[in-house]
Amino acid sequence: MKTSEKFLTLFTSAVLALVAVLAVVVFLFDHRPSEPITAISKEDLYFGTYTCEEPGFGGRFTITINKDWTFSFYEGGFSSYLGHGFWEIQENRLLLRDNGSSHFRDYYFYIKDGCLVFDKESSHQFIYMDELPDGTRFLPESQTTEAWLADLDKRSFELDKSR
Repeated sequence: MKTSEKFLTLFTSAVLALVAVLAVVVFLFDHRPSEPITAISKEDLYFGTYTCEEPGFGGRFTITINKDWTFSFYEGGFSSYLGHGFWEIQENRLLLRDNGSSHFRDYYFYIKDGCLVFDKESSHQFIYMDELPDGTRFLPESQTTEAWLADLDKRSFELDKSR
Protein backbone atom coordinates (compact mmCIF):
# COMPACT_ATOMS: atom_id res chain seq x y z
CA MET A 1 0.00 0.00 0.00
CA LYS A 2 1.23 3.46 -0.84
CA THR A 3 1.56 6.15 1.80
CA SER A 4 -1.37 8.10 0.34
CA GLU A 5 -3.62 5.02 0.50
CA LYS A 6 -2.62 4.38 4.13
CA PHE A 7 -3.34 8.02 4.96
CA LEU A 8 -6.74 7.85 3.22
CA THR A 9 -7.64 4.65 5.09
CA LEU A 10 -6.56 6.13 8.42
CA PHE A 11 -8.38 9.39 7.71
CA THR A 12 -11.60 7.56 6.76
CA SER A 13 -11.41 5.44 9.91
CA ALA A 14 -10.92 8.53 12.06
CA VAL A 15 -13.90 10.31 10.46
CA LEU A 16 -16.14 7.27 10.96
CA ALA A 17 -15.06 6.99 14.60
CA LEU A 18 -15.79 10.70 15.14
CA VAL A 19 -19.24 10.35 13.55
CA ALA A 20 -20.01 7.37 15.81
CA VAL A 21 -18.93 9.30 18.93
CA LEU A 22 -21.02 12.32 17.90
CA ALA A 23 -24.07 10.12 17.32
CA VAL A 24 -23.74 8.69 20.84
CA VAL A 25 -23.33 12.17 22.36
CA VAL A 26 -26.39 13.51 20.52
CA PHE A 27 -28.43 10.51 21.66
CA LEU A 28 -27.39 10.96 25.30
CA PHE A 29 -27.96 14.73 25.45
CA ASP A 30 -31.13 14.90 23.38
CA HIS A 31 -33.20 12.35 25.27
CA ARG A 32 -36.92 12.89 24.82
CA PRO A 33 -39.52 10.70 26.47
CA SER A 34 -40.73 8.09 24.01
CA GLU A 35 -44.26 7.63 25.34
CA PRO A 36 -46.95 10.22 26.01
CA ILE A 37 -47.86 10.96 29.60
CA THR A 38 -50.93 9.11 30.75
CA ALA A 39 -50.32 9.03 34.50
CA ILE A 40 -50.90 12.75 34.90
CA SER A 41 -53.77 14.91 33.78
CA LYS A 42 -53.77 18.54 32.77
CA GLU A 43 -55.43 19.35 36.12
CA ASP A 44 -52.40 17.91 37.93
CA LEU A 45 -49.71 19.69 35.92
CA TYR A 46 -49.87 23.36 35.06
CA PHE A 47 -47.99 24.29 31.90
CA GLY A 48 -46.41 27.63 32.68
CA THR A 49 -44.29 29.23 35.38
CA TYR A 50 -44.05 28.11 39.00
CA THR A 51 -42.49 30.33 41.69
CA CYS A 52 -40.68 29.01 44.75
CA GLU A 53 -42.11 29.91 48.17
CA GLU A 54 -38.56 30.38 49.44
CA PRO A 55 -36.66 33.50 48.35
CA GLY A 56 -34.39 32.79 45.40
CA PHE A 57 -30.77 33.74 44.89
CA GLY A 58 -31.28 37.51 44.66
CA GLY A 59 -34.85 37.34 43.36
CA ARG A 60 -37.60 34.90 42.46
CA PHE A 61 -36.68 31.25 41.83
CA THR A 62 -38.88 30.13 38.94
CA ILE A 63 -39.46 26.94 36.98
CA THR A 64 -41.28 26.98 33.64
CA ILE A 65 -42.86 23.74 32.37
CA ASN A 66 -43.71 23.61 28.65
CA LYS A 67 -46.08 21.28 26.79
CA ASP A 68 -43.32 20.22 24.38
CA TRP A 69 -41.52 18.22 27.11
CA THR A 70 -39.04 21.04 27.85
CA PHE A 71 -38.50 23.17 30.94
CA SER A 72 -36.29 25.96 32.20
CA PHE A 73 -35.47 27.36 35.61
CA TYR A 74 -33.80 30.45 36.98
CA GLU A 75 -32.63 30.52 40.59
CA GLY A 76 -32.79 34.32 40.94
CA GLY A 77 -31.35 37.66 39.90
CA PHE A 78 -27.82 36.90 41.12
CA SER A 79 -27.69 33.59 39.27
CA SER A 80 -25.60 33.34 36.13
CA TYR A 81 -27.11 29.97 35.24
CA LEU A 82 -30.31 29.22 33.33
CA GLY A 83 -31.19 25.55 33.75
CA HIS A 84 -33.01 23.80 30.92
CA GLY A 85 -33.76 20.38 29.58
CA PHE A 86 -36.54 17.84 29.24
CA TRP A 87 -39.14 16.69 31.73
CA GLU A 88 -40.97 13.40 32.17
CA ILE A 89 -43.01 11.53 34.74
CA GLN A 90 -41.17 8.83 36.70
CA GLU A 91 -42.71 6.86 39.54
CA ASN A 92 -45.55 9.39 39.99
CA ARG A 93 -43.10 12.28 40.28
CA LEU A 94 -42.13 14.98 37.87
CA LEU A 95 -38.50 14.63 36.79
CA LEU A 96 -36.69 17.68 35.44
CA ARG A 97 -33.47 16.56 33.76
CA ASP A 98 -31.23 19.61 33.44
CA ASN A 99 -28.80 19.17 30.57
CA GLY A 100 -27.57 22.75 30.58
CA SER A 101 -24.33 21.95 32.36
CA SER A 102 -21.55 19.53 31.50
CA HIS A 103 -23.48 16.65 33.08
CA PHE A 104 -27.12 15.83 33.78
CA ARG A 105 -28.67 17.07 37.01
CA ASP A 106 -32.00 15.49 38.00
CA TYR A 107 -34.63 17.27 40.09
CA TYR A 108 -37.71 15.42 41.34
CA PHE A 109 -41.02 16.95 42.39
CA TYR A 110 -44.29 15.59 43.68
CA ILE A 111 -47.43 17.33 42.48
CA LYS A 112 -49.79 18.27 45.30
CA ASP A 113 -52.73 20.68 45.13
CA GLY A 114 -51.46 22.03 41.81
CA CYS A 115 -48.01 22.84 43.25
CA LEU A 116 -44.62 21.27 42.64
CA VAL A 117 -43.18 19.89 45.88
CA PHE A 118 -39.40 19.42 45.89
CA ASP A 119 -38.10 15.91 46.69
CA LYS A 120 -34.64 16.76 48.00
CA GLU A 121 -33.67 13.18 48.90
CA SER A 122 -33.91 12.02 45.26
CA SER A 123 -32.62 15.18 43.60
CA HIS A 124 -29.31 16.80 42.85
CA GLN A 125 -28.64 20.09 44.59
CA PHE A 126 -29.47 23.22 42.67
CA ILE A 127 -26.38 25.25 41.81
CA TYR A 128 -27.10 28.36 43.90
CA MET A 129 -30.10 27.19 45.94
CA ASP A 130 -28.20 24.17 47.27
CA GLU A 131 -29.87 24.31 50.70
CA LEU A 132 -33.44 24.24 49.37
CA PRO A 133 -35.39 22.25 52.00
CA ASP A 134 -37.21 19.03 51.22
CA GLY A 135 -40.90 19.72 50.63
CA THR A 136 -40.40 23.28 49.37
CA ARG A 137 -43.39 24.25 47.25
CA PHE A 138 -43.37 25.97 43.88
CA LEU A 139 -46.69 27.69 43.23
CA PRO A 140 -48.18 28.02 39.75
CA GLU A 141 -48.34 31.57 38.39
CA SER A 142 -52.04 31.99 39.19
CA GLN A 143 -51.59 31.00 42.85
CA THR A 144 -48.48 33.17 43.14
CA THR A 145 -50.44 36.19 41.89
CA GLU A 146 -53.34 35.44 44.23
CA ALA A 147 -50.97 35.12 47.22
CA TRP A 148 -49.23 38.37 46.27
CA LEU A 149 -52.56 40.21 45.95
CA ALA A 150 -53.81 38.79 49.27
CA ASP A 151 -50.60 39.92 50.96
CA LEU A 152 -50.95 43.36 49.35
CA ASP A 153 -54.58 43.62 50.58
CA LYS A 154 -53.46 42.59 54.08
CA ARG A 155 -50.73 45.26 54.10
CA SER A 156 -53.16 47.91 52.82
CA PHE A 157 -55.62 46.99 55.58
CA GLU A 158 -52.90 47.21 58.20
CA LEU A 159 -51.86 50.65 56.91
CA ASP A 160 -55.50 51.84 57.03
CA LYS A 161 -55.86 50.63 60.62
CA SER A 162 -52.80 52.60 61.71
CA ARG A 163 -54.31 55.95 60.63
